[in-house]
Amino acid sequence: MPTNPVAAALDAITLGPAVIVSNLTMIPLLRRNPEPEPLEPLEPAYLVLDEALASGLVEITEVSEQGSVPDLKFINRGPNPPRRRE
Repeated sequence: MPTNPVAAALDAITLGPAVIVSNLTMIPLLRRNPEPEPLEPLEPAYLVLDEALASGLVEITEVSEQGSVPDLKFINRGPNPPRRRE
């Protein structure tokens, strides 16, 4: 069984009989197993910036002693890049 969720979903379907009306053809996708095993929720592979700052995985400082208004230094100590909340 595939570990990729998309591949697993594709493995679980089969094509039904085509229905043709005028110049439109519809082919239903049918689930092979009507009662699938429950999927485990996936944890996101990132932290939002607030969480990364709170956990000490990122640090935001001035670029130098003198500073620069539009520029900041961003240090990421985590395994993945943080995401900014919209």
